[in-house]
Amino acid sequence: MKIIVPVLCSLILFLQNANSAQTRPLYTMGGYEVLVVDGDVEREPQLSHKTHELDDERSSPSEDPSPRTGSHFELKEFRTQSSMGRGSALSKLNPLSSTGFLKGNLQKRKDEKYYKDQFSYHDLLVPFLKSRQYRYLYGSMDRKHGPALVNSDYEFKGISDREFGFCWGFSTLNRFFGYLAFFEPNATIPHAYVRNGKEKNERWFRHYETIINDILSGHPRIIPGFSDFSEFSSVPEIEFYLKLKAAEAWALRAISTGSLGTFFSSTEELDEAGIDQLIRSLRARHQRGELPKILFTAADSRKHFGGSLDVHSVIATAVHLNPDGTGKIDLWDINFYFNDLIRSPKFLEIRFNASTGKRELHYPLWHEAKGTPEATARSSLLGQIRISPEEDSEMGQIVRNLKRFCGDPTTRQYCL
Repeated sequence: MKIIVPVLCSLILFLQNANSAQTRPLYTMGGYEVLVVDGDVEREPQLSHKTHELDDERSSPSEDPSPRTGSHFELKEFRTQSSMGRGSALSKLNPLSSTGFLKGNLQKRKDEKYYKDQFSYHDLLVPFLKSRQYRYLYGSMDRKHGPALVNSDYEFKGISDREFGFCWGFSTLNRFFGYLAFFEPNATIPHAYVRNGKEKNERWFRHYETIINDILSGHPRIIPGFSDFSEFSSVPEIEFYLKLKAAEAWALRAISTGSLGTFFSSTEELDEAGIDQLIRSLRARHQRGELPKILFTAADSRKHFGGSLDVHSVIATAVHLNPDGTGKIDLWDINFYFNDLIRSPKFLEIRFNASTGKRELHYPLWHEAKGTPEATARSSLLGQIRISPEEDSEMGQIVRNLKRFCGDPTTRQYCL
């Protein structure tokens, strides 16, 4: 009995420790205090939280390329998505802010003008842009060029809720990295990385934090010590910081005057002229090597103040049109891991509706069994599909800074 009691006490203490995650502070990331929490995040698809984000649309946990380290990061203070939106809106009221209504709009117009005046099909930069675009075409995709994270609830455990999702921020992040990140595995890393010693990695992290910030500001950067985007984003500190930056990019773009046009008209179906205009615009951009971001929503979606809350943002990689005007638009949808896209391509479908004699756009993944055949047929029907309002200004930044980078004798070899 004397032996059994201590053993039982030790067992109870062990089980208590196993069931209570230990936390310790990490250095700040993006100005936010971060904690290291024992235990891996449960990486599994969660139940749908809004219409059209179905449980079975999510990627399989087995496809998640993130390593299991026995711990994960969380923000010390959980941030709701609505508070991020309010913060972004208030920052835009500040006339001195770089993203405010004064400086931000002036810079946006300057970048748009540069894009329209300086960039054409005959630009010398087009071959490089097309080489980057080629990486994200179905049939050419390689998992190494995709990030090791996805826009899902479980990825944001301990960071934020996802009332609307952060797809707009993720599509922005992916495009900037697709064009502006140049990986150099043999380059010297300024500071050593201590795996399983996360508290010792601040100097290492600050170096890459600056690189990430530069890339997401539209500036090309060389990333030393890594071979590709997948490897880079698989490092826990980098993965966590990219999520913070995706949330920041979402707030900056979704809470803007440019997004209001999408919001208030998003449930209106495109007519024939609108479909033709969308196809022409996408094809023109693809011919220049661009990876345009588009926004779309379901025709039958939740409405609020006359608009839709179900706007989704993706990158349109290619258009395939049949002689009769039907076809599909290939997508890079950040709701899926890159391996899932390679195995099962995602696309918008341009269909002909025999009963109306008109074409419609559908997202097949949003198909749901409804009470009537008509409602079921409409479940995947889309309303507005439009190119993101910041598209020209972002491409203006990218093109202008790439021209400098590719024209510099010290970095020109990365563009060949």
